[in-house]
Amino acid sequence: MRTRLILAFILVIVLALGTVLIVANLSAETQVQGYLRRFGMGGETDLMQSLADYYRQHQNWAGVESLLARESGQAMEQGQGQGHGSGAGQGSSQAGGMPGQNVIADSDGVIVYAPDPARIGQTLSQSELNTALPVEVDGQVVGYLLTPGSAGGLPANFESQLLAKVRNATLLAALISGVLALILAVVLANQVIKPVKALTQSAERIAQGDLTQQVDVKGPPEVVTLGQTLNSMAASLQRSEKNRRALTADIAHELRTPLAVQQANLEALEDGVYPPNQEALKPLREQNELLIRLVEDLRTLSLADAGELELHKRPVDLRELTHLVTQSFEPALANNQITLQIESVGEMPKVMADPDRIQQILHNLLQNALRYTPTGKSIEINLQQEGKYLRLDLRDHGAGIPPEALDLIFERFYRADSSREHASGSTGLGLAIARKLAEAHGGTLTAFNHPQGGVVFTLRLPI
Repeated sequence: MRTRLILAFILVIVLALGTVLIVANLSAETQVQGYLRRFGMGGETDLMQSLADYYRQHQNWAGVESLLARESGQAMEQGQGQGHGSGAGQGSSQAGGMPGQNVIADSDGVIVYAPDPARIGQTLSQSELNTALPVEVDGQVVGYLLTPGSAGGLPANFESQLLAKVRNATLLAALISGVLALILAVVLANQVIKPVKALTQSAERIAQGDLTQQVDVKGPPEVVTLGQTLNSMAASLQRSEKNRRALTADIAHELRTPLAVQQANLEALEDGVYPPNQEALKPLREQNELLIRLVEDLRTLSLADAGELELHKRPVDLRELTHLVTQSFEPALANNQITLQIESVGEMPKVMADPDRIQQILHNLLQNALRYTPTGKSIEINLQQEGKYLRLDLRDHGAGIPPEALDLIFERFYRADSSREHASGSTGLGLAIARKLAEAHGGTLTAFNHPQGGVVFTLRLPI
C-alpha cells in the first residue's frame, strides 16, 4: 500500500510539473519573441524578407535606400496607429526598430547604405559582422543588416540562447521542486501508512478471535476516527462474545435442572421407588412444560433479534385488553392476598398492535410483579395518553431493584434475586421478551424505582 500511495503521489507530481513546464516554456517563448519584436530583434524579420526580395529582383543593392525609405514610412504609420501620444512608436525608434536607421552591407561587408552617408563604402568591423543579421537568397548570403539593437551587442541567436536558458532554469526548478515534493510525499505516506498498518494488524487479530485489541491511533483526524471506530467495534464484539458465552451457560443451566428432575423421577419409576401413578408423573409433566416454555421463549427472542417476528396488527383497546389479562391472575392474587388496582382517565384512542403479543407483555409484567410483591400488598396499573403514545405504568410494592441493575433486568436469564431458581416456574426470559415485543411495536419498556417503594414498569405504545 505504501508503494502504491507513493506512486500515486509521483504521478500527481509529474503531471503537475509537466503542466508547469509546458506552460512556462510557451509563456517564456511568447514573451521573449514579443519583447524582441518590439525592441529590435524579430521586428527585422519583415525587413530582411523585403531586402531578400529586393536583391532577388535587382541582383544588387543599388537603390536600396528607396526600399528603406518606404519601410520607414510604413513603420511610422504603424507606430502612430498603435499608440498616439503613448510613446509606442518612439520606443521602437529608440530601440532601433526604424528601417531608415539600419545599416546595409553587401556580401563582402562593404556598406551600401547607412544613416550616416560618410560610412557608405566602408567595411563592417569584425564585431559588427558578428552581430549583423545575414540576408540570404536561395541559401546564399548576399548581404548584412546591422540594426542599432544588434550593434549594441545582441547576438543573432540571442532569442534561442535566451529561451534555452529559460528552459534550463525552469527544468532545474522543476527537478528541485519534484525532489522536495517526493520527499514530502514519502513523509506523508509514512504518516498515513503507519497508523493504517497498525489498524490492519489489529483488525487481523480481531478476525482471529482476539477481541481485547485496542489501538492507540495517532495521525490525520480521519485515521483517528477510524481507529476509534475499530476500538468501539472490538469492544462491542467482546461484549457480544461475553453475552453469547453467558447465554450458552445460562441455557445449559436452565435446562440442567428440569432435565435432572425428569431423569431422577424416571429412574425412580424404573427402580420401583415411585409407583407409576398420576402423582409420580406430575413432576415430569411440570418440568416438561417448563422446558417447552423455555424453548418457545428462546424462539420468540431469536425471531425478535432477527427482525422476523410476525405481528398481526389491528386496532386494540389497551384498557380492555388489560382487564382481560388481569382476570387470569385473580386466583393467584387471591391466594397471596394481593389486591390489583387499575386506573384510567377519560377516553383513550386505540393502538395498532398485535393483541396476542400485547397480552404476552402484560402477562409477563404481571407475573413478575406477583412474584416480588409481598403478601397483603397491592399491584397498581395506571393507563393514560402521553402525546402520541399510550402509557401503561405497572407498579409493585416489592423491595425494589438496585439502581445499577435497573437495565440489566431486561437481559436474558437475569435475576435480581439470584437465590430464586425454578420455584416460581419462571424461565428468566419474561422481561427480555416483553421489551423485545414492545420494541417490535415501535414502543418502549423501561423500569424505575418508585420513591415510596417498589418498581414501576412503563410501557409506551404508539397510537
